[in-house]
Amino acid sequence: LNGKKILNYQNGKPALVATLLNGQEDGEWLEYYSNGQMSVQAIFRNGKRNGAYKEFYTNGQASINGAFIMDEKDGMWKEYYPSGSMKIEGTYVMGIRNGKWSEWYENGVQYYSVMYSNGKEN
Repeated sequence: LNGKKILNYQNGKPALVATLLNGQEDGEWLEYYSNGQMSVQAIFRNGKRNGAYKEFYTNGQASINGAFIMDEKDGMWKEYYPSGSMKIEGTYVMGIRNGKWSEWYENGVQYYSVMYSNGKEN
């Protein structure tokens, strides 16, 4: 199977728009809420998430921004509250927490900040 894969909600709006190559996800992957708002935007290569990755709330506000390499979280990851304020920020190296990780309350006050080395708190 090669080409576009499109699934629709009963209301006719798209639920999923994806590209397949040799029967595997390959290229942009877009998921939508039934109201038409995008819920997930990802890049796949050979059936694995590989590249920028974003999730959104039903109001269109970003909930997660990150990236994958061969289906492993990699690089800076940020999570947001529905209001748009920062919730969590930290770095992954091939799926393992590494470096500074911080979390905030929705009002912007920092809850904690901790350093990780190979997935373990320092």
